[in-house]
Amino acid sequence: MIREIIILLLTAVIFNGCNKPAKTSVINSPTVVIVSPTPTVVKPVSLPTVSATHVYSLEQLLNAGDSAVSNYSDLKGALNYFDRAIKTDNKCARAWYRKGDVLYGMKKYEEALKCYDRALKFNSEDSYAWEWKGRILVFNLEKYEEAIKCFDKVLKIVPEHEDTLKYMGYSLYKAAMYEKAVIYFDKTLEIDDSDFFSLYNKGNALYELKKYKEAIRCFDRASEEDHYFVIENREKALKALSEKK
Repeated sequence: MIREIIILLLTAVIFNGCNKPAKTSVINSPTVVIVSPTPTVVKPVSLPTVSATHVYSLEQLLNAGDSAVSNYSDLKGALNYFDRAIKTDNKCARAWYRKGDVLYGMKKYEEALKCYDRALKFNSEDSYAWEWKGRILVFNLEKYEEAIKCFDKVLKIVPEHEDTLKYMGYSLYKAAMYEKAVIYFDKTLEIDDSDFFSLYNKGNALYELKKYKEAIRCFDRASEEDHYFVIENREKALKALSEKK
């Protein structure tokens, strides 16, 4: 099995109001190298000294949670705020998916999934929740067919979302649907023809389809990043091509 690369960008999108449809965030991900760019910095929100008895507004709790999770510096504190927000309004989609983000940061993937599901119960058009649910399913739980369904939901809401297109391609690749995977990687490359993730994994899919010349071309374009596994897979494709002749 050809190696893959995970380039995972964990960012959180902050919204005002609970039921406003979420925008999709920037992603990136697949298994050997993990690159984690600095998460989105949220402007600190001042909140009076925390008191178990004081009643804060829902918006105060949500904003305080967003501030606590800034740069993933205080996940436990953020979780506390989002839990309190949910107690204030348990139908607040934003509180549920932000709690899911925190649990994801804690690597509690199953619990995070439940939170995204709750968010989707109250806002079924929340592309952010669908997308992050899909990411967990493909990259952390390896449930590729379920991930495909999630990314399909996102693309119905945001058809040209580049990151979702590439992760749909990757999910299809992992589910051994190589021809369909190539289609989605091509859609991503129409948006950004130098996208390393799509070039590399398109090459992997073409290799599995025994289209070695096309795979080599993808690896050649991806090899500008000078990753050893790209060079290694290119050599495998060259060997397979020579044996095919």
